[in-house]
Amino acid sequence: YVLEDYDKAIAAFKRGTELSDTFPSNYIYLCATYALLGKQEEMCANREAYFSILGGDRSLLPIYSWTDEILAASYEHLIDVAGLR
Repeated sequence: YVLEDYDKAIAAFKRGTELSDTFPSNYIYLCATYALLGKQEEMCANREAYFSILGGDRSLLPIYSWTDEILAASYEHLIDVAGLR
């Protein structure tokens, strides 16, 4: 994701969901990546999977520390676009 190789990022996050379908970060990054690429259907499916893991609680969202301000701003924007907040 950070290296902007989105196909590889999607493959890695999908593999993460296959290994553990209850680890929310994989779904968050899938949502952000799909939002960035304009893939609405995939973004929505992963958003629903994320909220399902949380038992429907839409108030929980992990906070990630970014060392790059541009990446941080982009990520925050994509989280909003994906409807995760």
